[in-house]
Amino acid sequence: VFIFFIFPVGKNERCEKTEKRGGILYLHIGNDFVLNEQDIIGVFDFDHISESPATMEYLKNLEKDNRLIAVSEELPKAFVLAVTEGMEVGYLSPLAARTIQNRKGLSF
Repeated sequence: VFIFFIFPVGKNERCEKTEKRGGILYLHIGNDFVLNEQDIIGVFDFDHISESPATMEYLKNLEKDNRLIAVSEELPKAFVLAVTEGMEVGYLSPLAARTIQNRKGLSF
């Protein structure tokens, strides 16, 4: 069973690129959003995935099921796929996919 952690960081708290709390490593994906690094399935360049009709259908299904979260009002540069309580959840991030991947040496 995967446990998903996402919480907004308070305005007065400092949000590092990666942060360790209670033995769990969190990864900042934009604005005040951080994810448990172990729950991330993949980080994808939004420009590339938006070219695929199958991928866009997948995003529409996530949105229809309320499992697609826009991290920011800015145009998304990355799509982050993670697991929440056994369900896939998508995050549209204003950060570039490469930036997110490099923050912790992730390779998807």
